Amino acid sequence: YYPADFYRHMESARQAALRGLAIDDRLDELHHIVGVSQLFGSWRPKQALQSFDRAIALNPRNSAANRLRAGVLCMFGRFQEALSALDAVLAVSPVDNEVAAEKAFVYFRWRRYVQAEEAAGQTLAMDPNNALGQLALGLALQAQGRNASAEKYFRDVKLCTIGEGTSEVQRMVIARQLIERNPV
Repeated sequence: YYPADFYRHMESARQAALRGLAIDDRLDELHHIVGVSQLFGSWRPKQALQSFDRAIALNPRNSAANRLRAGVLCMFGRFQEALSALDAVLAVSPVDNEVAAEKAFVYFRWRRYVQAEEAAGQTLAMDPNNALGQLALGLALQAQGRNASAEKYFRDVKLCTIGEGTSEVQRMVIARQLIERNPV
């Protein structure tokens, strides 16, 4: 569920990014923003994929663009391509635990739950408090019917944590939920 003005703000962000790209087309962050708006604002995953591809061509280490691109590739059933792209990022940034967590989610979407469990475990080896790693591990365990083990990770995951790697959309949703639960 998104706030009523979510789509208006998403379109405003897209327009601002397009104005910036008209000035300088070499800014990977702006291509990333356009991709986010195409994916979440107007649900155009093919166009979003092109924007993420351009952002990554300009800056292969753009972690957020790589993670979102992997998610879009999964939508199209291109799981191996998503994993290869994430592995390429991890080759140059081996401690990027957000990319490592996304790898676990790719395996999960591909219904390769044992590999998802292993990838989530690698993420948590880097950072035991990584919320995405905990969530991915919980989902992988649950999909394998190991509900008691999964419950521990679901309970431990701090879903209200707004940390590094949390997308702008997630931040808005989390912030709104926190405000609704704790009115000022």
